[in-house]
Amino acid sequence: ILKNNMNKIIKKYIRCFMEINKKNIDSLIECVDENFLFEDSFNIIKGKKEYHYLLNDLIRKVISPKFEIKNCTQDKDTFFIKWKFSGIYKKKFSFDGMSEIKILKNKVIQHIDYWDSGKNFYCKLPIIGSLFRRFHY
Repeated sequence: ILKNNMNKIIKKYIRCFMEINKKNIDSLIECVDENFLFEDSFNIIKGKKEYHYLLNDLIRKVISPKFEIKNCTQDKDTFFIKWKFSGIYKKKFSFDGMSEIKILKNKVIQHIDYWDSGKNFYCKLPIIGSLFRRFHY
């Protein structure tokens, strides 16, 4: 999935996510630009420090987090990565998603995650989840 001719920074960045833990968060952060932008269904994070905080929070809250990389394609300096995220947060979970990652001057400048928060989060909440399941399925 990670090709030999891929940019070294994206390979390092993806490998760190595949094995995300307290020990490699600093290596992952080394790959990003000072003005880095991260977005997902719940966050818009600007800057290295805020991203570092978000990743540490993930490691603190999720037991055995794992990103399994399913596919990776590239269009110039933009990479599209299909993944499955799993771990334990109160109970076991897993869901699929995709990331759009942009590189500039050998640094990751943008990481946008696309995943279904309705299906994978809101539908599983007590009480309100039944309302979301009614509309989502």
